[in-house]
Amino acid sequence: MTTKQTPALNLARTILQSHGSSYWLTNALQSAEERDPLDVLRDAETLVHIFKMRWDEITEECRGI
Repeated sequence: MTTKQTPALNLARTILQSHGSSYWLTNALQSAEERDPLDVLRDAETLVHIFKMRWDEITEECRGI
């Protein structure tokens, strides 16, 4: 990440430094550091869409039991 101080970068740094942060999230933040923020955002939105769909599938399966 750049050395510039912004709320978004400060939050990312805090998450990376926190021992309570998930392994998956810290890895995602580290791998995104050098990427274009818009590309990262698009990928993140795709992940959210996929897992929202998966959650809906799971809850529909539970209702069918």
